[in-house]
Amino acid sequence: MAKTNTKVKAITLDELRIHVSGEFLCDNLPKNFRDLEEEELDEWLVDNAWQPFENDSPSDIWEWIDDAALALKMFLEKRGIKVVGI
Repeated sequence: MAKTNTKVKAITLDELRIHVSGEFLCDNLPKNFRDLEEEELDEWLVDNAWQPFENDSPSDIWEWIDDAALALKMFLEKRGIKVVGI
């Protein structure tokens, strides 16, 4: 029987955002996305939007990424994995 690792590290909400962003973008958000100016991030989202989302606004794309990250956060927390950050 395989051992399970009972030691679980915390994960940040921004790490979840980066992870789920690939569902809406051709490339995941860069690790430094928080350092980008709003206009730079908007441009990055538009330039990297996956084809089904290429005609959508950056604010819509961001909202979907954030909603997916929050849903994953709830899933993980129900399983005892701590998610930190806002």
